[in-house]
Amino acid sequence: MIESLSKDQIEEAKHALGLTYKKKPTRNYFYTSANDKNWRDLVDKGLATTASGWSEEKAYFKLTFEAAKMIYGKPMSLKYFKEIS
Repeated sequence: MIESLSKDQIEEAKHALGLTYKKKPTRNYFYTSANDKNWRDLVDKGLATTASGWSEEKAYFKLTFEAAKMIYGKPMSLKYFKEIS
């Protein structure tokens, strides 16, 4: 499934997990335009969910457990995933 993601989607998903700063996931959110094409595509593929932001134009996006494991590329427990989400 990772093959179906663009380089930008992979990088933004890593950023959502905090992997641009740390070696292991520390969070699970990405705040951007509610109509962001990369994140809307991830939602359409079942790899992310969305929640309202501070305004109608913005939204929080979160990776699903399966997507987070795929992006991290290492084992991750559901318990740990819930702690960072």
